Amino acid sequence: MNDPEKTRKETIDNVRYLKNKGFDEKYLSQIHHNDKETYKSFFDYWVGKIKKIKSDNNFVFAKRIKYIVDKHKETEDKFINLVNDALKKYPK
Repeated sequence: MNDPEKTRKETIDNVRYLKNKGFDEKYLSQIHHNDKETYKSFFDYWVGKIKKIKSDNNFVFAKRIKYIVDKHKETEDKFINLVNDALKKYPK
């Protein structure tokens, strides 16, 4: 996750994956730094407004998303467990 543009694109793909798998929007809010994230606001910002990630908060959010997606593909564990694990691994 050293390349801001690559990280942005990967995060967009990962959020699309989560949405398609039924990842509840409340979980998206839980792992976001302001606790108010929605799919609409995510895509408006990440697809429409930024071209590369600059803030540390966004990198941490991207790491949480990647962790959840990777673990879900590997284990198909319940999302609530993966969210809790991601927040422990990458605290706010």
